[in-house]
Amino acid sequence: TFRLLPEKQFTHVETNRPKTVDSSRGHERDWFTACRGGKPAWANFDYASALNEFLMLGNVATQVEDKLQFDPIAMKIVNNTQADALLRSEYRQGWSL
Repeated sequence: TFRLLPEKQFTHVETNRPKTVDSSRGHERDWFTACRGGKPAWANFDYASALNEFLMLGNVATQVEDKLQFDPIAMKIVNNTQADALLRSEYRQGWSL
């Protein structure tokens, strides 16, 4: 279970979620099943990308003392250039994304 705080700010958010999830026969088999047109994998990119974004922002937040404001469309921390710089790495020539 979870609570969104402050509760007054999140009264519009639906929190009635299932208490359990289907059991998995392993992430490899889950992935193969999804590739073959079966049920989507539990660790699909829609879920994993948002989770990873949340975790990385948490890591950055531990490196600075300010309250951070994140623009999810621009993928930038808008009120702290030091923290924003931590979101990206400079890649060596030939290895850029």
